[in-house]
Amino acid sequence: DSGCKIRHGEFRFFYFNFRLESKATYSNNKLEGLRLSFHDNGWLSDSSVYRNGEISGTAMSWHDNGFISDSTVVNEDGSGAWVAWSDNGNPFAAGYYAPGRKRRGIWQFFHYNGQLSAREQYDDDKLVNKKYFDENGVEETDTTTTDRELSFPGGEKAWSKYLDKRLYFPSGWKITNSDEAIVIVTATIDERGKVIRAFVSTPFHPDFDDVALRAVKLSPLWLPAIVHHRKIKGIIRVPVNFVQELR
Repeated sequence: DSGCKIRHGEFRFFYFNFRLESKATYSNNKLEGLRLSFHDNGWLSDSSVYRNGEISGTAMSWHDNGFISDSTVVNEDGSGAWVAWSDNGNPFAAGYYAPGRKRRGIWQFFHYNGQLSAREQYDDDKLVNKKYFDENGVEETDTTTTDRELSFPGGEKAWSKYLDKRLYFPSGWKITNSDEAIVIVTATIDERGKVIRAFVSTPFHPDFDDVALRAVKLSPLWLPAIVHHRKIKGIIRVPVNFVQELR
């Protein structure tokens, strides 16, 4: 619309290097029809069909190594099924949806090695029973929720301290009209907490971009997210600041 707030028609989004990130069609700000998205390496990451802003029919996703990530089948009433796999081909999760896209019955979740991590029972999207298993498939007596978000050990202060040791202002450069430059790096943290893939998603200049990317790639182990009693892969988007020393 004239205020650039309501999307209508075909939209395409790109990575900073002009490689296609996604393309989709909107009708009055709601997704309509086929939506495709791509990893930064060019591999297809998602293919979904939308009706009035909601996924309809079969949707599929892929990891950045080309392995299938998940497959979802959604009926008109919102019922359906979801099956997912880790990037090594092992099962990740599986379960059914009742009408209204509400979880129903037994849902199963798996560790990266393929062993069962949790068996949860749902009624009208409410968790009514659960069992947890260790990475060897042995049932555990303690079913206290262990979920946590992906984070860096010691928090933001520790991350800033690490960057301070790794970053340096490239020689021969002077920033005008500002005292700092910001480069944003997007990275994948695997189930062990290791950075396995990183790229510059918002660049400044190649000399600065290279320093920022190297710092993120060489970072110590992160604390991976835990969901349904197993560690999972996660994505971070890190702003890396270069502060110019004033003379």
